[in-house]
Amino acid sequence: MPQVLIEMGLFPADIDECVVSNGGCSQNCINLEGGYECSCRQGFTLQLDNKTCADRDECSVATCSQGCINLVGGFRCECDSGYFLDADAVTCIGELRQSQPV
Repeated sequence: MPQVLIEMGLFPADIDECVVSNGGCSQNCINLEGGYECSCRQGFTLQLDNKTCADRDECSVATCSQGCINLVGGFRCECDSGYFLDADAVTCIGELRQSQPV
Protein backbone atom coordinates (compact mmCIF):
# COMPACT_ATOMS: atom_id res chain seq x y z
CA MET A 1 0.00 0.00 0.00
CA PRO A 2 1.53 3.35 -1.00
CA GLN A 3 2.68 5.43 1.96
CA VAL A 4 1.00 8.55 0.55
CA LEU A 5 -2.46 6.91 0.86
CA ILE A 6 -1.75 6.06 4.51
CA GLU A 7 -0.58 9.62 5.19
CA MET A 8 -3.72 11.01 3.56
CA GLY A 9 -5.80 8.89 5.93
CA LEU A 10 -7.31 6.83 3.13
CA PHE A 11 -5.99 3.60 4.61
CA PRO A 12 -5.09 2.79 8.19
CA ALA A 13 -1.39 2.32 8.94
CA ASP A 14 -2.11 -1.07 10.46
CA ILE A 15 -5.08 -3.32 10.96
CA ASP A 16 -5.08 -5.36 14.16
CA GLU A 17 -5.99 -8.81 12.86
CA CYS A 18 -6.00 -10.14 16.44
CA VAL A 19 -9.16 -8.19 17.32
CA VAL A 20 -11.44 -10.45 15.28
CA SER A 21 -11.57 -14.08 16.48
CA ASN A 22 -8.05 -13.79 17.93
CA GLY A 23 -6.70 -13.78 14.36
CA GLY A 24 -7.71 -17.44 14.08
CA CYS A 25 -5.01 -18.34 16.63
CA SER A 26 -5.91 -21.07 19.12
CA GLN A 27 -3.97 -19.34 21.95
CA ASN A 28 -1.96 -16.12 21.53
CA CYS A 29 -2.23 -13.60 18.69
CA ILE A 30 0.52 -11.01 18.27
CA ASN A 31 -0.30 -8.01 16.11
CA LEU A 32 2.58 -6.95 13.86
CA GLU A 33 2.93 -4.05 11.45
CA GLY A 34 1.22 -5.33 8.31
CA GLY A 35 0.29 -8.72 9.73
CA TYR A 36 0.16 -10.95 12.78
CA GLU A 37 1.52 -14.19 14.14
CA CYS A 38 0.24 -16.85 16.49
CA SER A 39 2.17 -18.20 19.46
CA CYS A 40 1.56 -20.78 22.15
CA ARG A 41 1.70 -20.82 25.93
CA GLN A 42 4.42 -22.76 27.72
CA GLY A 43 3.93 -26.51 27.33
CA PHE A 44 2.38 -26.23 23.85
CA THR A 45 3.83 -26.17 20.33
CA LEU A 46 2.63 -24.31 17.26
CA GLN A 47 1.44 -26.71 14.56
CA LEU A 48 2.19 -26.57 10.83
CA ASP A 49 -0.89 -24.41 10.15
CA ASN A 50 0.84 -21.68 12.26
CA LYS A 51 -2.42 -21.14 14.17
CA THR A 52 -3.16 -24.24 16.23
CA CYS A 53 -1.37 -25.08 19.49
CA ALA A 54 -1.04 -28.68 20.66
CA ASP A 55 0.15 -30.08 23.96
CA ARG A 56 3.87 -30.89 24.00
CA ASP A 57 4.78 -34.27 25.49
CA GLU A 58 7.39 -33.07 27.97
CA CYS A 59 7.90 -36.65 29.17
CA SER A 60 9.71 -37.40 25.91
CA VAL A 61 12.44 -34.96 26.99
CA ALA A 62 11.87 -34.55 30.75
CA THR A 63 14.61 -35.66 33.09
CA CYS A 64 12.46 -37.43 35.68
CA SER A 65 14.61 -40.01 37.43
CA GLN A 66 11.78 -42.56 37.59
CA GLY A 67 8.24 -41.93 36.31
CA CYS A 68 6.80 -39.09 34.25
CA ILE A 69 3.16 -38.14 33.68
CA ASN A 70 2.39 -35.80 30.79
CA LEU A 71 -0.19 -33.14 31.71
CA VAL A 72 -1.88 -30.62 29.44
CA GLY A 73 0.69 -27.82 29.26
CA GLY A 74 3.21 -29.50 31.58
CA PHE A 75 4.36 -32.69 33.28
CA ARG A 76 4.81 -34.22 36.71
CA CYS A 77 7.49 -36.61 37.91
CA GLU A 78 6.50 -39.53 40.13
CA CYS A 79 8.53 -41.92 42.24
CA ASP A 80 8.31 -45.64 42.87
CA SER A 81 7.17 -46.94 46.24
CA GLY A 82 9.80 -46.26 48.93
CA TYR A 83 11.11 -43.13 47.17
CA PHE A 84 10.03 -39.53 47.32
CA LEU A 85 10.46 -36.54 45.06
CA ASP A 86 13.36 -34.27 45.93
CA ALA A 87 13.03 -30.46 46.01
CA ASP A 88 14.16 -30.26 42.36
CA ALA A 89 10.84 -31.98 41.43
CA VAL A 90 12.57 -34.44 39.05
CA THR A 91 14.84 -36.58 41.24
CA CYS A 92 13.55 -39.50 43.30
CA ILE A 93 15.50 -40.29 46.45
CA GLY A 94 15.20 -43.23 48.80
CA GLU A 95 13.87 -43.08 52.32
CA LEU A 96 16.27 -41.66 54.86
CA ARG A 97 17.81 -44.36 57.01
CA GLN A 98 19.47 -44.02 60.38
CA SER A 99 23.25 -44.28 60.31
CA GLN A 100 24.63 -47.62 61.30
CA PRO A 101 27.08 -47.56 64.25
CA VAL A 102 30.68 -48.13 63.22
